[in-house]
Amino acid sequence: MQHTVWRWGLSVGIAFLLAGCAALGIRSSDVSDAPSRACFPVASLDSTDRALADTLVRNALNHEALYTVAGGLKPVSTVIHERLPLARPDSVPHGTYDVVTADAERAALDRAGQLNRVAEALTCGALTAVVVPFASTQNQERAMQVLFVHEQRLKASLSEHAAFWGQWGFTPGADPGVVITTIEHAARNDRHRGYGVLFGYPKHAVSFFVEADRRAQANGDFVERDFFHIPTHKAETNRFTYAIPDGYAPARVDSSLYHSATAILREYRSRRPNYRSADGTLQGIELLRDWFREDPTVDPRRNN
Repeated sequence: MQHTVWRWGLSVGIAFLLAGCAALGIRSSDVSDAPSRACFPVASLDSTDRALADTLVRNALNHEALYTVAGGLKPVSTVIHERLPLARPDSVPHGTYDVVTADAERAALDRAGQLNRVAEALTCGALTAVVVPFASTQNQERAMQVLFVHEQRLKASLSEHAAFWGQWGFTPGADPGVVITTIEHAARNDRHRGYGVLFGYPKHAVSFFVEADRRAQANGDFVERDFFHIPTHKAETNRFTYAIPDGYAPARVDSSLYHSATAILREYRSRRPNYRSADGTLQGIELLRDWFREDPTVDPRRNN
């Protein structure tokens, strides 16, 4: 259930986000008095790191992470993941000290360092980027995922789903990197449910996926399913997508999510043509800074 899909419309989407702020106890006085802090402080990065920062933000905007960075409709979204030759070979015993020693491995470690360095600069108020290694490895490679987290929406999720998150002692305010890493290393269906909640899928869809997987693991039966897709700028399907029972009729929660997401997408597409460099490259960081300044409903500095 990775990198899944969802949808909604502009006035409804803004109302949804404002209602979310009200539900979180965010007052208009909190918004107007919000401290001014650097939004995406990338100026200190060298040219190579800045280029990577620009690439990550463009990728986020063009795919499902748009729904995290622009208002936190999704608490968490993956931006990229890339495989690096950093995994311990099976022939090397656990606990061995000298694991990452070859030149290729050291170069991969430098790349991991760059991902962490750039992620640290991709912060704006409640919006932050984190790097979390995958638990599983393949062919002596480990995938590193870069994710955007809307910390205020994550806090709301930890509160709303306390019956699930409480088993690890997670409460609102838990460190996002710790939460995601714990879920990445959790038992199979805890991982499925945890990522489903983090990625903003409806509870009914997450529960269906978990129960279908339990059935498949128990007796090998594949549970027939359909998929609910929410479009992104680059793809209409298979990015913000979740499994639903075969023949399921979308309910109000699905429609609400769809219309909220598509409202955000329309607004992004209306702004996008104004942020092109001479070579046609999207200036994503500048787009987001201006969007946040002009629209308090999506500004992560006004939601914390």
